[in-house]
Amino acid sequence: MISIGIKSNGAAIQRKLDDLVRKQIPFAKAMALNDVAKQAKADVQQEMRKVFAAPVPRTLNSIRIRYATKASPKAFISIDAEPNKGIAPAKYLAAEILGGPRSHKRFEKAFQAKGLMPAGTFAVPGAAAPLDANGNIPGNFLVQLLSYFQAFAEQGYRANMTQKRKARIHRIGKSERGYKTIGGKMYFAANGQPGRAQHLKPGIYQKTGTHGVNVVPVILFVSSARYGVRLPFEKIVANSVRKHYPAMFRARLDRAIATAK
Repeated sequence: MISIGIKSNGAAIQRKLDDLVRKQIPFAKAMALNDVAKQAKADVQQEMRKVFAAPVPRTLNSIRIRYATKASPKAFISIDAEPNKGIAPAKYLAAEILGGPRSHKRFEKAFQAKGLMPAGTFAVPGAAAPLDANGNIPGNFLVQLLSYFQAFAEQGYRANMTQKRKARIHRIGKSERGYKTIGGKMYFAANGQPGRAQHLKPGIYQKTGTHGVNVVPVILFVSSARYGVRLPFEKIVANSVRKHYPAMFRARLDRAIATAK
C-alpha cells in the first residue's frame, strides 16, 4: 500500500497561548490536516493529468484519504489497493511512483507459457503496434493476438480463435493488377533460436503485402524493462503540505476561536 502520513507538532506554540486558544488547537489542527490532505489529493490528480495521456477515471479517483481527528491528529493519503474486479491502482501505479524494473504482465506470461517468448524477456511495442492514448498496446489487440496463437492457458482467457476466423484473416485474394495479396494480416513469432526467422530480433511480427513480403515488428522482446519515476507521489504531497498547511492552520484556528463558546 502506498501511503503517506501528514502530522503537525504544535506543542511549542501551544504552551505560549492562553487557555481559550489552547483548547481550540487540537480541533483546528485536525481540520487543517484534513484540508491539506484534500489539497494534496488535488495536486496529485493535477500531476496525473500532466504525466499520463488521458488518465482513466479509475486512476484519477484512486487517491484515498484517512482523515485526522482531535484524538488522532494525523491524516493519511494513499493509493487505492483494492482490486475491485481488476488490477489495484496501487499495483499498476507502483512502477510509475517508485520506478525500477517492472514485473511480467499477464499476456507476457501467456506468450512465455506457449513458448513464443523467451523466458526472462519483456514485451515492448514494435513499429507496427497499435497504441492507445497512453502509449500502450490496447488490451483488445493483445487478446486478439493471444487468441491468434492460442495462448490462452491462463484462467480468464476465453477467446480462442476458431479455424474459420483464422481462415478469414489469412484469406488470399487478387489485387487490381492480378497479383495475389493477403487480404488480412498474418502474425508469426521469432524467438531468436535456430530455425525459421532467426535473423530477426526476438518478437511478434506482422506480414502484409503480396505473398507477405512486408514484415514489421508488432512486439519486440527485450532483456529488461524499467520504469522511471513519472509520478513522484511523496514529493507532491510533501510540497503541498509545506506550501499550504501553515495558512490552512491559521485559518482553521481563527475560525475555531471566533466560534468558541
